[in-house]
Amino acid sequence: MNFILDTDKWICGKPNHPFAKKANSLGEGRTLLLNKKGYQCCLGQFSCQLGVEEKDLIDKGAPFEVFDSYSKLLLFTKVKGNYHFNNSSLAQKAMAINDDVDTRIKTKIKRLQKLFESHEHTIEIVGTAHLNKV
Repeated sequence: MNFILDTDKWICGKPNHPFAKKANSLGEGRTLLLNKKGYQCCLGQFSCQLGVEEKDLIDKGAPFEVFDSYSKLLLFTKVKGNYHFNNSSLAQKAMAINDDVDTRIKTKIKRLQKLFESHEHTIEIVGTAHLNKV
């Protein structure tokens, strides 16, 4: 699948974190699938592209929190036992890249693209917010 990452809507690098570096973060508010300011982490944006409704992503921190309603999120979640859901390895790695306060935006983008390519997906970058953070 070809995913689209809109850097104008992207929250990354935990901008509210006390150790966050402005050069390494984008967006405002808490780093969530969708925060109240309208920003989304990479997996939040990709979840919408898989058909998840925004109302189900608001204030959620990880894909496993919305999996009950969306079998489309199997890419980002895995079933453990009969009723427990966890984030997939892909989701865990993507969240680590997205949230890292020490990684530059350009590096985050390259790492996310490489990670998703290893799972036979692509990420297209749109928006302009990242251009002044190279």
